Amino acid sequence: MMNGNIILFFCGLAKAFYRLEASFSSSTSRRIVHPLRATPPLVNSKSIEPIADELTNENLVRIVREECTDDQVNELVWKCLGYRRRDDGTFDNEQVFPKWREKYPSPPDLIGITRTYSKEIDEPVLRANQALVNSIPMKYKGGIKHHLAKVGWTGFMLQGLTPNKTRRAQCTNWLLYYREALFGISLEELIVQKERNVAAENQRLREEGKALRIVGPDGDVKCES
Repeated sequence: MMNGNIILFFCGLAKAFYRLEASFSSSTSRRIVHPLRATPPLVNSKSIEPIADELTNENLVRIVREECTDDQVNELVWKCLGYRRRDDGTFDNEQVFPKWREKYPSPPDLIGITRTYSKEIDEPVLRANQALVNSIPMKYKGGIKHHLAKVGWTGFMLQGLTPNKTRRAQCTNWLLYYREALFGISLEELIVQKERNVAAENQRLREEGKALRIVGPDGDVKCES
């Protein structure tokens, strides 16, 4: 008799389980499932010129959050530097900042897309990234902390920091500098703006009896001999 009761107990338990499973399956099938919203690409391929949507905090924070590829980071920085991709995949560099164009006629890898950090492979990437960082004026060096804090980014933890993360942050900081100081201004206008800045500085240098500075035809600034 005891064995019979045990069998009946387990049979009842099994029936209850199947009823519960059927109820769950039914409610799941009736649930409205919303499709995931597609994430737009980091770089807008439809515009050869940089556009405002590419330079928002919400878009740029994706770089440091590693929500885009290394190639996409390179592409956005190249675009803002003035490189224009042709239909055949090559680049026009007529709009590239003169000093940068002289050093890099073709766009350099700024991230290290192979993620191979031996000196013979990574040295050119390191030098190009350093050149990019050095082109940021001091007043814009901390832009990444100021601007991306607005979208919840608090920085990288020292533990787990990699060359890739560091370079992503440096490229992002340059892009923020570009957005704040250079975006929407033509190369010709930038050279004129630099001439004005040098003229103002020369006035100060005259008053101090120091050597003046001159702006060359390519926009390069040199001390007057």
